Amino acid sequence: MKKTSTVECRLARTIWLSDNYLYHNGYCGLWVRDESDGNTILGNIAANNGWNLGGIGAADAPWSGIRVGTNCDNNQINSNRCFEQMWGISITDSGSENNMVHDNYVVGNGIGGIANSGTGSDIKDNKER
Repeated sequence: MKKTSTVECRLARTIWLSDNYLYHNGYCGLWVRDESDGNTILGNIAANNGWNLGGIGAADAPWSGIRVGTNCDNNQINSNRCFEQMWGISITDSGSENNMVHDNYVVGNGIGGIANSGTGSDIKDNKER
């Protein structure tokens, strides 16, 4: 497990992002964005990301451990641990479709565990508190 700053993927296709320790970044820990499709996000730990921005409410979904942004489809977000952010995992755009969010541990986040604005997302077997 390596400690890294924010991992940002733009226009990424079928890449594997695993075993990163994403800690204390200013915006979010891992951000899949700009039509990134078919990626696997597996076994990462994201903690204490985004708190220094100080926002509250549903509009703060970008301040997440793992964020899926605009028009990102068919990504698999599985077996990650996300804690102490505004949101653990967020899918922030209604144009993002068919993302799978399974078996994640998302506890101790300021607003909630998983935020989903996408369509057709398969979200199950996650531990949230």
